[in-house]
Amino acid sequence: CIRALFLVREIPQFLVGSFLQQPFNKVPFYSNKTSPAIMCGGNDDAVDEEQLILCQACCCSNCAIYPRLDALGVSGKAGICCCNLECCCKPGAPCLVPFGCVGVKCENDGCSIINSQCQLCCIVTSCAIPCNEEVPLAVTLLGLTLYPRVGCCIKQKALKEEMSR
Repeated sequence: CIRALFLVREIPQFLVGSFLQQPFNKVPFYSNKTSPAIMCGGNDDAVDEEQLILCQACCCSNCAIYPRLDALGVSGKAGICCCNLECCCKPGAPCLVPFGCVGVKCENDGCSIINSQCQLCCIVTSCAIPCNEEVPLAVTLLGLTLYPRVGCCIKQKALKEEMSR
């Protein structure tokens, strides 16, 4: 089933990233940079926000494409202050405490009072009030980013770098 994805060459390259050009056994399957064994509910999110390509953004909310193989599945989190409810149904994901694919986690993501993120296959929607590192302040329409930097199909990592200057 997963190998069938590699037969679909009609999908635009910016949607699927560079994993189609790599041999199957070298494809990066996990988004976690520190430990490939942890995907959801670990030290990192189920989504590597730096890889997201913005499609729509309005201030503190956005919709993006996740061009990685580990986009297969569903993950999400919603939180108020430091209390987050997380869910993750992805291949290879460890169990979350207390219900397996749903768990509660306490984390300090900066200064956000409300935050949420939902990922369904390659589509990710995020919001945070106020904006934080996972959801930078941006204005994007149909893939054309107007603020903080003008460009088309810009990765969220570039926006973070622009904001840190």
